This record gives sequence, C-alpha cells and structure tokens, in this order.
Amino acid sequence: MKFLYYLIFLFIFFKKNDLAAGNITLNERKPFPVSLTDESVSNLLEKAQVFIDKGEYDKSTIYLNTIAKRYKGNNIEIETRVLGALARNYLHIGLERKALIYWNDALGLIKGLPNEKYFAAIFQNDMAKAFLKIKKPEKARECLEKALTAYPLPQTYQKLSKLAIDTKSNYELAKYYLDSGLKLIQNKYRSDSYTMKVNNNPEGNLAYAMILEGYAYYYLKNGDLKTSLRKYTEALHLTRILERKNLRTRIIKKIGYLHLTLGKVKESNNFMADSVALNDSLNVKKSKILDIEFEDVNKTDYGKKDNNGVYLTIISFVLIIVILTTYIVFKYYKWQRRRKSLKKKNAALRARLNKNFDSLIKLAKTGDSSFLAKFKQVYPILYAKLDSREKALTDSEIILCAMIWLKFSTKEIAQYTFVQHKTVQIKKYRLRKKLSLSKNTDLYKWICEL
Repeated sequence: MKFLYYLIFLFIFFKKNDLAAGNITLNERKPFPVSLTDESVSNLLEKAQVFIDKGEYDKSTIYLNTIAKRYKGNNIEIETRVLGALARNYLHIGLERKALIYWNDALGLIKGLPNEKYFAAIFQNDMAKAFLKIKKPEKARECLEKALTAYPLPQTYQKLSKLAIDTKSNYELAKYYLDSGLKLIQNKYRSDSYTMKVNNNPEGNLAYAMILEGYAYYYLKNGDLKTSLRKYTEALHLTRILERKNLRTRIIKKIGYLHLTLGKVKESNNFMADSVALNDSLNVKKSKILDIEFEDVNKTDYGKKDNNGVYLTIISFVLIIVILTTYIVFKYYKWQRRRKSLKKKNAALRARLNKNFDSLIKLAKTGDSSFLAKFKQVYPILYAKLDSREKALTDSEIILCAMIWLKFSTKEIAQYTFVQHKTVQIKKYRLRKKLSLSKNTDLYKWICEL
C-alpha cells in the first residue's frame, strides 16, 4: 500500500513540483506571476503547521507547495521551515526515508541562524520519529540525545523515556526523563500545579499532554493500570481541545486496550471503535494529497494551460479510486478479523472468570484457609473497596462479605464456616453496624452493588 502511494506521489509531483521531486532548490525554480514576501510566507507556514497538527495533510500540502512555487526570496530561515514542514508531511503519509532527506537538508541550512539550536532540537525530534518507524531505535536515540544537547524540549524527554523502557527496560531512567520533562514545563510556563490554561497556552498544553502520555506508558509497563488509565484520560482531554488527531488516535487506542485488560469490554469496544474511525478519517485525508491540483499549476507563466496537467489529473484520479477501493476492502476484512479476535478474547475471559468463580465456591464450601487470598485475586477491585473502609474490616468480616457477595444464605455460611446459625446472624448484625447501614438496607444488595 505504501509503495503505491509513493509511486503516485512521485508521478504527480515530478511533473508539477520540482521541490517535491527533490531535484532543485527553492531559489533555482522559474518565478511565478505572483510572488510572496517573507511576512506572507510566515503566515502561510503557520497555517500549514496547524493543518499538519490537525491531520489535514491535503490542505497543508496546498499551502506548502504554494510557498515552494512562488517564493523568490533568499531568507534561509524560510527555506528551512518549508523543508521541515514538507518533511513532516512526508512522515505522516508514510514516506519516512524521504522525510529524513529533507530534514538532513534543513539541518545543513540552519547553521549560523539565530534559532539554530531550537531548529536543531525540533528537526532531531522529528527525525527520531522517522527512525523509530523504520525500526532503527539506536539512530532515534542518537537524534534525541543531540536534540537534548541543543535545546531541551519536553517531547524529547518523553521520547527518551519510552526508549529507555522499550529498549533497555530501565524504568528508573525512564522516570528520571519524565520528571525532568515535567520540571521543564513547570519552569517554562510557571505552573506550580502542572495545569496549563488551554486558551492562553496551547504550546504548554501540548507539552504537558505528551509528558502525561509518557507517564501513562510508564505506569502501564509497570503494571499500574489504573494510574496509567488516569494519565491517558487527562492527556486525551488536552488533545481534544488542541485538535491533535494523530496524538489523540494513539491515546484512544491505548485507553481501549487498558479497559479490555481491566475487564471492561463494553468501554474497550467503544474506545477501539473511536480509534478505528479517527484513524480511517486520517488515512482518507492522507490519500487526498495524491490528488491535489493547483489552479495556477496548470498554467504557464503567460497564463496558458498545461495540457499535461489534465492527463495527470485523470490518471491520478483513476489510480486513487483503485487505491481507495482496495483500501476499503482491506479495512473491511481487517475489521472482520478484529471482530472475530475480540469475540475469542471475550469468550476466553468469560471461561477464565467462570473457572475462577467455581474454584472460589469450592474453597468457600470446604472452609479452605486460602479462600480470602483467592477472592482477593479474582475480585481485586471489590476486595480493595472492602479493605479501604473508614472503619477497617477484619479478615473474618471481609470473608463474611465475600460469602454474602457469592450469594450464600445464612444457613450455608454457618454450615461452611462451622459455626451456629445464630452466630452468623450476630456477625451480620455487627457488620451492618460497622458499615453504618440502616435496618431497612438490604445487606446482600448493598454488598453486591459495591
């Protein structure tokens, strides 16, 4: 699929956009009738960056190619930013190696600029993403270390933390990077509570969202699923406000996985569906890049239409229809496979729960001393709620609650715990009193609703 994208992209842009083909520089192209000033180029670049962040690559490509074709100035910073933005576009549509070429060219241009260190950090961070996508983690680490040396950024610390976990399983180092990134945000944005004001500081919010994602991944790998879920949820809130679709898609998918791991199948399915829908919308937008046509591109410097552009438009349109059809069929079968996989996982989970439930009933009926430990293992959340009451419950009281939760009658509880029927009633009375329940409250119903 990526290969077809690549062929079509080159086919269109070799004819229409010399910069995209990578053969000439910005200053070597023939001038267009309408020129752009440095100020207007900066405004267009800012708009293009917004569209890249929102995942609307068709629109960002229009802005970037307009700049590349019409800019006649000699501002090195402008040329650097154009190259960097084009590289980010290529990265997001799957042309990682082409993106790396553009970033290398950009790094060569920034030497001597006032913002050289900042640009170097940004480009090295983006290059690390590309190296990770093509399975070269060591190259990614080199880029991130160079970025950190040039100009420390929160996202650099977040990426280094993830690399420390994925490649070295060094959780102490990973935590150090995250704490350093969080401290950097605190110092830069003067936030004592680590809470940003979204309307006034979107840059700070983005940095905070990425650090939150890093913490969530750290806790996930450490097995603290609840804390991980909380961090991912906080990050998701920020990405929705900031309209960062790529980051949001990644986080939603992680939240869906966490819900599934915690046994919340319904919530998991909802998040997984959102993730697939959002990812599909991004893929459709990526494909639109291959069909972008400029009105002025089909004309010569004298306003005459370029007939080749018409043929290229027709050919590219037909190819895109074929690709989209193939893509839709592929996604349908992929969805079917995912659906079958989820059904199998759900069936396996139900079977495991039934097996554990039967084992728990057997332990209760035989008065086995390991009953409480098994109950804690099978129902950790319920056990935690009982164990965290303001008035601490004893083990025998928790066992009584567990047997009530398992729907054992007073007679059965007396039989399996080898005590008198009246003794169980007294224990229930004391438990009700300790839990501060009224006489009208059904103890069985109250415990089952915990």
